This record gives sequence, C-alpha cells and structure tokens, in this order.
Amino acid sequence: MSYRNNIKLKKAVEPVQCVCSYCGFLGRDKDDIASIFKSKACTECFSLFYNDINKNRRPTREVVRSRMNIFIEEV
Repeated sequence: MSYRNNIKLKKAVEPVQCVCSYCGFLGRDKDDIASIFKSKACTECFSLFYNDINKNRRPTREVVRSRMNIFIEEV
C-alpha cells in the first residue's frame, strides 16, 4: 500500500519587522506589530510622538524611553 504525501510549497515572503525603530523595544502584541509595520513605531511611541512622526522629526532613543510609561528593573 502506498501513501501520498500532500506537500504544499509556501511562497517566500519578506520578514515583518517587529522592533520599534523609535524605542528599540520588541512589539508586545498584534496591535504593536501592525503599528510597527504601518508607521515604523509601536503604539505607545506613535501615540506619544504623533506630531513628530507626521512632521518627519525623529526624537532620540533616550528621549523616547524617558517619556514612556514603563518601568524596567535591572536584576
């Protein structure tokens, strides 16, 4: 008895960037990934720096991280 394998070939696709170009953090959820894909900024950076992004101004990474509402604890 012979069996036939169903092999499906997938098309090569471009990898999706999942790191915010402003803060440098990894996207947290699907909304972040969609925002990074669309505007190169995570949802928090996009909401904080909306006017700067639309005027093609780019704040430094230190400024971005200082204005974010997250706490990073070093161990």
